[in-house]
Amino acid sequence: MLQGTRSIKYSKRFFDAKPINHRKFLLLKINYIDLNCVRGKWKLVEHWEDYEYSSARFYVKNKFDGFVPVHHEELS
Repeated sequence: MLQGTRSIKYSKRFFDAKPINHRKFLLLKINYIDLNCVRGKWKLVEHWEDYEYSSARFYVKNKFDGFVPVHHEELS
């Protein structure tokens, strides 16, 4: 196996970009992103709104660090 080949296979295997055409699918992806920090092997925080890199901090606690996210319902 060539050096770096494994990382290429990994990124192709797990990068699955799909267009978001429906609100239900959008909410599924938003929930996955917001809850990813409290699930699985990572468990970076106990409560998802405490993860400092999540927009959930803004929506739940009205805290932001240098940016104000745009709510998905405000997008055209």
